[in-house]
Amino acid sequence: MERRTEYWIESSQEDYIAARTLEERGHHRQALFFIRLALEKALKAQIVKRMQTLPPRLHDLTRLLEISGLELEPNDQELLEQLNPWLLGGMYGDPVKKVPDLYTVHDYLRDAEELLDCLKGV
Repeated sequence: MERRTEYWIESSQEDYIAARTLEERGHHRQALFFIRLALEKALKAQIVKRMQTLPPRLHDLTRLLEISGLELEPNDQELLEQLNPWLLGGMYGDPVKKVPDLYTVHDYLRDAEELLDCLKGV
């Protein structure tokens, strides 16, 4: 399972780099999608590592956190909840939901980077 864990971690890191690049180019909706995807994959890495099984085929960040058995700080749990809707919002857009401004997306990137570092070290 170690190779599978490494796959999820490396893929998560690649998605985070993509999110940064998209944010720098002003593609905020797409950056949010990739931030969220990076966190999803990091959580799946933890599930593989801790449970020695393939991760479930679901995408809900709060549910993946629950399955992983990890205990996160409240602000990290809130980040997952805030980014969860950007799976579909990132892929298809949402005529009702407003894309956050540059500063908010930048804050999400910073907070996600800290959480990703934490998840890698667990």
